[in-house]
Amino acid sequence: MSDEPLHATLDGVLERLADLVADRVLERLNGAGDDREAPRARPDVEADRLLTAPEVAGRLACSMKLVYRSAARWPFTRRVGSRTLRFSAAGLERWLERRR
Repeated sequence: MSDEPLHATLDGVLERLADLVADRVLERLNGAGDDREAPRARPDVEADRLLTAPEVAGRLACSMKLVYRSAARWPFTRRVGSRTLRFSAAGLERWLERRR
């Protein structure tokens, strides 16, 4: 019996969980979330959005393979799990502005 369908399902669940954790972390950093005392967002810092690799590839008009290979060099890369990367939208925009 092959474990492939189980691994595919587990990978999907883990990816979804990582997305939820990333969203929750971003909410907490921006001062949203539950009623517990959370760090307040600094008024001088605009809210940021964490992008997925496919979103970054679309914005840069490149392949996802290039995104993953370049992630360690890019200052806007955020590791939100042991196998999950996200990319700061504001950081990506600043990086693109500096390159123009």
